[in-house]
Amino acid sequence: MCYVFRLRARLSKSVKVSELPATLSVPGLPPIEVERQELKAGHAANPGSDAPKPNYSNFHTFICRGFPDENSATSAGRRFANAIQMYGAVGRLGVDVGFSRSTLQYGEEIHKIIREQFELELRSEVLGLMIYEDGNAAIMGMSASVVVETDLAPLETGMRHWYSISDQMNQSQLTCAALINDAQFVGHADAKFILLITAVEALSGKAAASTEQISAVEKLCGTLAEFDVGGGVRETLMRTLENAKKPSIRQGYMKKLRSLLGDEDAKRFDKLYALRSSYVHEGKGRGDLQESIPIALDIAIRLLETDTQRHN
Repeated sequence: MCYVFRLRARLSKSVKVSELPATLSVPGLPPIEVERQELKAGHAANPGSDAPKPNYSNFHTFICRGFPDENSATSAGRRFANAIQMYGAVGRLGVDVGFSRSTLQYGEEIHKIIREQFELELRSEVLGLMIYEDGNAAIMGMSASVVVETDLAPLETGMRHWYSISDQMNQSQLTCAALINDAQFVGHADAKFILLITAVEALSGKAAASTEQISAVEKLCGTLAEFDVGGGVRETLMRTLENAKKPSIRQGYMKKLRSLLGDEDAKRFDKLYALRSSYVHEGKGRGDLQESIPIALDIAIRLLETDTQRHN
């Protein structure tokens, strides 16, 4: 008896192989079978300039067999999922590993028929990770055609690196990678830009105010207490000053960027964040963020790479 991990992921780009299923070689894992499906949706009946474009989503299934128990298969599968997310972000592939939740449910009668006639456990297709006993599962989902388009070799090379450190990644790094990946699937430029800015923010966190800043705020609060103002003005100003003592998003990303990428990149991102704030809080810049996307993507990827190198 042995167990299998099966990861079904959505990639923004196709993977080219000479024959199916292909084999992916990652040190520390048994050979991984790679299968690919392409689903096409979103056609407009009367295409026009504003009509939705077809949405091509490439679903890839990675199957790895030979684990002695369910726990070891689960552990390896989770590491593989984390690794392919990191490669998808840094390699600009765009990977969505989902949440391993099934959207299809079958009645007990159908399960009984499958068990009695085929001696298999019926499973519903998921986007994400599935663990089962080898040869004991029937996975039912939607059908699709298989299309081959791009090389498997870069994926294999990237996965060898990322899997080797996948057990050392922290949640901030994985969240950053997920947001960069999500941006690859978004067609709207403004939404893509916001996701990339958020990816850097997620990795940076907030930074505590300096001792000097806190001291200055406390002095200002003491001075303000001496002024005779009413109507809640003093309280409002006091709250504003007190907020200046709290951890800051801007100080967080400036500190992280200066530390890992340098002052120039920190200043470049600060300008991008100002664009994001104007867009979100004032409604300015709508439709004008396309040119900023490559800069945001470049900074997000290099920050993620450098941060993982520092921690590993």
